[in-house]
Amino acid sequence: MKICYVRALCEGNLELERVLLEGNYNARADRDVPKDVMVSRLVNLSGEERVRYLGLFVDVVNRAYTRLGCLREHASDFSRKLHELQINDERITKILAGLFTAEPMQPDPALLARFSCPLRDMDRVEQELASSNHALANSCLKALKAATIHRYDNPTDPSNANTVTSAIQPVTIAALPRNIEAVTNYFESLINRGCRVFVSMHEIADNRGEPAKFWDNDVLSQVRFSDGRTIEKISEREIGRGVREVNGNEDPTLIESTLRLSDGTQITHIHYTAWRDYSACPDNALLERLHDRIEELNPDTATTVAFNCHGGVGRSGVAAATYVLRKHLMAAAESGQRLADIRVNVFDAIAFMRQFRRNAIPNPPHVPTVCNMLSRYYRRFTSPEYLFSRIVPNSALQAVV
Repeated sequence: MKICYVRALCEGNLELERVLLEGNYNARADRDVPKDVMVSRLVNLSGEERVRYLGLFVDVVNRAYTRLGCLREHASDFSRKLHELQINDERITKILAGLFTAEPMQPDPALLARFSCPLRDMDRVEQELASSNHALANSCLKALKAATIHRYDNPTDPSNANTVTSAIQPVTIAALPRNIEAVTNYFESLINRGCRVFVSMHEIADNRGEPAKFWDNDVLSQVRFSDGRTIEKISEREIGRGVREVNGNEDPTLIESTLRLSDGTQITHIHYTAWRDYSACPDNALLERLHDRIEELNPDTATTVAFNCHGGVGRSGVAAATYVLRKHLMAAAESGQRLADIRVNVFDAIAFMRQFRRNAIPNPPHVPTVCNMLSRYYRRFTSPEYLFSRIVPNSALQAVV
């Protein structure tokens, strides 16, 4: 169970948090602590402390049943574990007898329809989802999961067994390549299909034995394609710097690297740094800048853009989804369609992205980021400056100047 959910369950009771988390109390919010370990810490207390903290814990578990989403499910799991305890203490037996035994609330598919709204109201949806401590977004994602089409392309798979189609896709979403063979397959399969822009969203600290900076020459020097071609990095530069919106050790940046194959083919790799796993985007304006740069490098919508993070579903799913949504809104605006008349359901958009990657955007903190980017692009493509620059011919603009 993630530390952020433990704290939400404890409802601000710092004493109970310290007992449950113990040595993990100051760890990152996305770190997991096993439920069995937390229950054993309560049981291993002695005398009045054990009675008191078990009583506090049973109270918060019972209250969690009144909530939507993952907290209710965690409460059900804790309830089962507590009912299984064999403690020869009449006071604790009475406390445990007061536990609810209800099953976890089943996700309601009708809940998804609640978030269908005009594009101009997306700010309201973002605020509603964020204000519920992600419980509402979590319930919607669970309701969505059963109805999602799982068709996706995995270019790092040497057997290509997970590739359903070789047709051009607007994006490819993948996990961090695990070894040199996977790096080779990742680059070769996509370059052969015309991809010239690669984007990484993972932190280097995500590395768990994999070649985290797989676009650096210490890794690329070991890569050789099946036709004998090699690849190297020839330059690197910073193209954008943001400001972190949550606690972190560094501000997010965009680092652009130029790679060149031995046959002269040139490709671009961009790394969005300092975006923690399971967390919301640290700077949405920098994500917009990333999309701007991709647009400069890849104006042709018939060419795939490759995104990856560590697991290949969360951060890369958000960056890819918002890039595709931007393309759709831009095309609608330039065709003369009124964007204010468009109704959008952010969870329908997530379902669409899951055609390209199984379980894309599974983490509740990511959903408000998608809403925010939709709002940003709605305002951008309906601004007088944008419409004027697209409608008035360049020659006319030059004449005015």
